[in-house]
Amino acid sequence: MNKYLEIIRIGSKLCNLRDCEVFSLFFSRVNFQFTEDVPIAGIWYRDKTFCISFSDKYFEFNDEAKMVILGHELIHYMYKHPLVYADRLGDDLLQICMDMFINQILEIILPGALPKGSVDINDFIEAKLLTESDRNKDVMHYYRKLKREEDKINQKVKHYWESFKDMPITEKEIHDLRVDTIREGIGNESGTFRDLKVNKRKVPIDYKKIISRFLNNCFFTEQDYSHSFLNKRYKDFPGSYEKDIPSLLMAVDTSGSMNDRDVNEIFDQIDKVYQLGCKIDIIEADASVGNTYEYKGKRPSKLSGGGGTIFDPAIEYYNKNNNKYGAMIYLTDGHAYTPSVRPLKELLWILTSTTSKTVEDLKQEKFKGLFLKLEYE
Repeated sequence: MNKYLEIIRIGSKLCNLRDCEVFSLFFSRVNFQFTEDVPIAGIWYRDKTFCISFSDKYFEFNDEAKMVILGHELIHYMYKHPLVYADRLGDDLLQICMDMFINQILEIILPGALPKGSVDINDFIEAKLLTESDRNKDVMHYYRKLKREEDKINQKVKHYWESFKDMPITEKEIHDLRVDTIREGIGNESGTFRDLKVNKRKVPIDYKKIISRFLNNCFFTEQDYSHSFLNKRYKDFPGSYEKDIPSLLMAVDTSGSMNDRDVNEIFDQIDKVYQLGCKIDIIEADASVGNTYEYKGKRPSKLSGGGGTIFDPAIEYYNKNNNKYGAMIYLTDGHAYTPSVRPLKELLWILTSTTSKTVEDLKQEKFKGLFLKLEYE
């Protein structure tokens, strides 16, 4: 049997299934290799491109199982899992949650074809770790929901993405953009592939308007000098004056659900606020408050956190120090329960562009404050 031709045959069958045309956009852009370095199949980064590896065991399955296995690796590619999560291969729960998300899509396309031992949401519902209402959610929904029950999960999943961990940042950005470009070509996508359609350009946020709305009553006063002001003691020297600077507390979600792209996006927004001349204090928070510091235009080399998310500790910190700040901005993916603590002053929630959470979700969940999302237009 010619293995390469067999992969082409299986790929063609998969792409020709109903509502599966989207597979063809990605199948035509990957290379293939045949190796015993993977148990069955896995996606790798090789020669500056995505490559799916197949072992001899793959070719022992029937056609439906072969389509499911190939489709599984292609969906990892579609949703950029190796690019986003390669640095978290040691997080066993995250590996399970990704496969749970993907396998539900495949079960809709090819019912009953998942190979034995695959991550199956039905097993988690039977074990009362999830409920029927948890079907067809995103990866981070499962991660957040199962984090507290992690010690009850015995299943293990291994993804062979070590080759993505050492990708130069420029190559990672190129491939990230390349996947987005492919996804822009998707027409009226099937509901099977959730949140796959993307558009190009982020809508800029008018921070000047937001900050003027927030900071009516609280400023940080700083002494400065200028020749425009009279120096009563030394006439040739600049005079002193006091200037009012908007003072903000900005909370950065550093929980395990935040990936590198989210964090970079968040600090891009912090930089924009900083450039307006604001005094900014940062608090890093997951289920508790971590590092706190004044932001001086330099991003930290390492963040605290990495656990679950509880919004209350950061809001409590804000309330205890509310005399220092005109407002608080919480930058997050929004994946946590509604905070029980009410902010004493203005609070703006900014959601990352990659999260499945929407402004409407936060409103329905009765979050207090104002809301924005880093959207695409």
